[in-house]
Amino acid sequence: MPFTPLIVLTHAFIFSTLLAFLTLGFNLTYQTARIPNWAHGTFAALGVFITLTVARVWNMNPYVSLPISFMVVATLGVSVYLGVVYTLKKAGAPEIILLISTLAVDIVLTAFLNIIADYLMFVYKVSSRIFILRDMDVKLFGLPGILIVAPTLLVVFTAIFSYMLYRTKFGIAMRGTVESPELASILGINTDKVNLVSWFITGGLAGVSGALLPLWFLSDPGIGTMLIIDIFAASILGGIRSVYAAILGSYIIGLTEVAGTAFLSQIIPEVGGVSLSSYRLLVPLTVLVITLMFMPRGLYGFYEDYKERKIRPKEVEA
Repeated sequence: MPFTPLIVLTHAFIFSTLLAFLTLGFNLTYQTARIPNWAHGTFAALGVFITLTVARVWNMNPYVSLPISFMVVATLGVSVYLGVVYTLKKAGAPEIILLISTLAVDIVLTAFLNIIADYLMFVYKVSSRIFILRDMDVKLFGLPGILIVAPTLLVVFTAIFSYMLYRTKFGIAMRGTVESPELASILGINTDKVNLVSWFITGGLAGVSGALLPLWFLSDPGIGTMLIIDIFAASILGGIRSVYAAILGSYIIGLTEVAGTAFLSQIIPEVGGVSLSSYRLLVPLTVLVITLMFMPRGLYGFYEDYKERKIRPKEVEA
């Protein structure tokens, strides 16, 4: 595909939107369970293969995979929580063990996806190692369907989540669990139920993002391992303590990574004989290092500090 600013910005916008789904769920899981789920990117990779199966094996519209992927990956999220995280917590495992357990889950899921890829390739003769389903996308108003469907779903999910968080009793319980799990438990809030629902939502969001990924991007069984770098960088940049700042961090990372790399590769085509696009993951890693060095609480923490400094002079005057 020839390089044009419009194509690059479209590519960056779609990637940022799908990354926002993933980072939103990643932050939610961290806030409730107090551990980063390092298998989160591979959750999305399962959604990728669900779409591949729906499109190439069942010969159906790839968007049919959205509800299927949501439920399958949401169920996987609940299963990982109950079978791994919750079990280890009840056994008194420290946080570092819980973190390592999610890495183990990531390894197992990646191996499982490789088995699925081989099965699809040898049994159904489907290209499943490196593939893209852009040719199966629909046109809406003359535009690729994903360009409209992805941001629309992000707005809808964010609105539903906001309503649940601030307008329902369960949302109050969830916010209480986020602020202080121990105090919430003392007040009678079932924190285990809150964690269970958060892992369900997290899995569902990852599934939706993964289901849409192959409609625009090259995909393979290891795509989840690559995605976790962007997810973590976007989460740290936005502020891991805020689910909404995650969306802002995702768009900054996504636009910078995709658009920045594309534009720079026009100026500096190669570095050491290798295309500049091969160094693309240096962008989120660099942003991650800079953020941790100078703004460890992310943009949300910076905003909170700004509000606190603004309020303090008024308190002094009073």
